[in-house]
Amino acid sequence: MSDYYQLEPTPVWAQPKRSRWWFAGAVAALLCVAYLVFGDSTVASDLAEKASTTTKQIFGAGTSPQASPKITVILIWQERGNSSPAYTPYFFQSVEANPDVDLLLINVDKEEKGCTTFSNATNVQEVCMSVAEYHQLHVDFLCKRWQCTDEDRRNLLNELVKRGTEDPNNSFFRILRNGIFSKYINPATTIWGWCDADTFWGNFSSAFPWDIASDFDILAVSGQPAYSNQRLLFTRGHMAFFRNTPEVLEKMHEYPKFSSLSSFLMLPSTRKEAEESEFSHYIFAERNDFTFVTFEGMVNEYDATVFISEHGVFYSDVKKEDIVSDEIRQRLLGLVSASNGKPIRPTFSEEGVETETHLYLNGSHYEGALWFPEQYATYIETDWDDYANHQKAYFLRREALGPVTERMEQRSRYVLHDEDLSAEEALYKHWQGEKRKAWFKRLPQEGLKDGEVFVQYRDTEGEIWDAHGQVIFETGTD
Repeated sequence: MSDYYQLEPTPVWAQPKRSRWWFAGAVAALLCVAYLVFGDSTVASDLAEKASTTTKQIFGAGTSPQASPKITVILIWQERGNSSPAYTPYFFQSVEANPDVDLLLINVDKEEKGCTTFSNATNVQEVCMSVAEYHQLHVDFLCKRWQCTDEDRRNLLNELVKRGTEDPNNSFFRILRNGIFSKYINPATTIWGWCDADTFWGNFSSAFPWDIASDFDILAVSGQPAYSNQRLLFTRGHMAFFRNTPEVLEKMHEYPKFSSLSSFLMLPSTRKEAEESEFSHYIFAERNDFTFVTFEGMVNEYDATVFISEHGVFYSDVKKEDIVSDEIRQRLLGLVSASNGKPIRPTFSEEGVETETHLYLNGSHYEGALWFPEQYATYIETDWDDYANHQKAYFLRREALGPVTERMEQRSRYVLHDEDLSAEEALYKHWQGEKRKAWFKRLPQEGLKDGEVFVQYRDTEGEIWDAHGQVIFETGTD
């Protein structure tokens, strides 16, 4: 074992910076005991007041522990080059702004120079390991099911090392991550997910569908806004979520290439975008016993303006040439902080309309662009008119072996207005193409300071505003 990586005697989730969770649980237990012993609420009330103060000190003002569901997101990180990408500080700031969602960062020290520490936040766990240790975790997990002999283990390890050079985005085993890295995951986790670092997390409190999340095996994030009558069903490589149970993991392990060692060695190599192509086709098309829901949440290279801050991720049709005064900037800042973590509930309202729909199992008639072979495309074709296609859409299978349905909810429930200005909240921003452009790489490497907002105009330039709407930084254009 390398000298820069040591496994603690207790699991990562139980280390000191997690101890506040256990302490809060002890406080709750103490309240129950007080009530039983004293027979009235006086002492318990007294303790509750003190506990309230203590809890605020532990979790921070305005933050409460998320009892259920509990989310852990797994990110595989490998240093590339001598400096981190421009988006790095912004990504970690966005994670830290969501204390009820855990990030498990698996930092693979490919160059054997030691791992950079990115965050000391209580919801970020960083595990540094060598490439050899990373591969060994995969061997241990896969061979536990495959009942490998010693020779099998050696053959598998050699194959993993060989195939690792063909997997630049760590996609080959994404659907098994919660099993491979299970010893590092908080056991309270009911939903696990993956993410990429070229994202900025929005406000999970208001933008994630907490009230329905526990009802589904798969929670797939779709583009926002989406207006087409044809909608691809797939798990995006930069963010997706799954029920964290042995049953769902077992179904993932039944994917043909993972069903046995001989299948893994003999079947064609996994595609580089497997989570969006072949794994997604397996989940949505080849099996009908996964329950799933797709929901809007990802803002990509939006046509107008995106606002990113500690308040979350918002987008607006307003264009740069329309923002001509401090007064307009201040009004926009008011809009993009208006939700303040307050969710629109229920996600599925009484006014929503849900009907059975048809699932297309390949892309031979899909009219949009595909970045993988059409045999792996799964999509829905709505029978909605143009008005309906501009509302919020959900596609779901509520029960194993049950029908696939399409659900429409009024977008007006979510749009924020200030006279002629409007904005809508999203779960995250993905810097798909921007991260490679010179203007984006000019972003301040210290990230955003308190009260600041990053404003991105299409995919061509950005500004940073202070809390008063003053422009304090401009990237310029390329």
